[in-house]
Amino acid sequence: MTKVIPKMICGVLFVFILLFLCSCSARYQENKKIYQYAQKYAQSRAAEAIWEKYNIEADTHGYEVQGEQMGFAFYADSEVVVCMSYEGKRFCALIDLYDKDVLWDNYQQEQYQQILLEYLLELYHLPQPSGSDVTFSIAGGKSGKAPFGTDYDAHNLVNFRFDGQTVEDFLSRLDSLEYEVAYLDLEQSLNGITLSEENWPKTENFSVALRIRQYISGFDFSIDEKFDFAMVTPHFSGVQYLKQWLSAYGRYSQSEAFQRQWEFYDFYHIKRGELTWISTTDMDMDKSISFSQCDSHWIQEYSNASFVYRPISDCFMVEEKHLNIWLYICTDLANAYDNDIFIASRDKNTGKVQILNHILSEKELALLSQEDAFDMYEKYSNNIFSIRPGLEYAVVERIEQIPK
Repeated sequence: MTKVIPKMICGVLFVFILLFLCSCSARYQENKKIYQYAQKYAQSRAAEAIWEKYNIEADTHGYEVQGEQMGFAFYADSEVVVCMSYEGKRFCALIDLYDKDVLWDNYQQEQYQQILLEYLLELYHLPQPSGSDVTFSIAGGKSGKAPFGTDYDAHNLVNFRFDGQTVEDFLSRLDSLEYEVAYLDLEQSLNGITLSEENWPKTENFSVALRIRQYISGFDFSIDEKFDFAMVTPHFSGVQYLKQWLSAYGRYSQSEAFQRQWEFYDFYHIKRGELTWISTTDMDMDKSISFSQCDSHWIQEYSNASFVYRPISDCFMVEEKHLNIWLYICTDLANAYDNDIFIASRDKNTGKVQILNHILSEKELALLSQEDAFDMYEKYSNNIFSIRPGLEYAVVERIEQIPK
């Protein structure tokens, strides 16, 4: 009996492996057929469909077969996103290789985004923003993915043509809507803006998200978008540019009351030379931050035969334990020194000193790759630091010792 059990186990494993290999073979053949069809028909099929819908002769610039990655296998489906352009305007079209009647595209997304944005601005009496992005999805609609490494956008796909429909008619077709709005100059406060049930479609599971930011300087809105500085909470490497930040979310469900989430921040700044302290707490930061002169012995324990560290700023310490403060160091400070600049901290009780961050100069920042996500993150978080209460901080210069 004991010899039979291992044989049974081996038999079951053999059958399982055989079925798995057969499944892989069938999936491979199906994927191969889909990719062959896509190569032969996708771009011409998309061009024909766009011609029939809009009466324009659009150019095609590649495609992406849609599908799902499951484990080690990619399961391709018959839907293909085709990159297209017409008179300098880029857009995407989603077609089905097995169904000629399927066409979802975003050729007219600028019109849709404009009427949705105007609805929001009128609703809350807001002026035209410095930058905006509106993303939506049609109830029961399609979503697609553009080819990797291209700047084509496969969001906001629709299966109908815009012919002057009202915003109410368009809203009734949606199941999700997201606003990203940015201002450089806004007189009114964002604090009073909330999402009300009566202003949005009472469609089951319809959701609306609203994020509005007001900047104190011309921080690049596209960079802010790229790193999602405003998705959940203000990212620390964007706070030096912000004056106000608002995030609101609402979801309608017939089985529940209109669900709301709301978060708002005012940003308070104090500047001293090339250093700026930022907080989201409405209190007198001048009384919460103490300053003192740093002497040459402040960071002596880190000096050695190779390097000497010298404070180049006053020492400062956050006294209030429950106060969140960021320090922003202007790049001009690093540019003014030939040696490397760092932020250092010292525990006043133990005297322990730590070198925390290297502040890159403009020349060093220019060497970072514009394509590498880590380098881009380093570039825009280079000179912003979260300050812990109870520690003493200073900006220090590292001077290389020349052997005698």
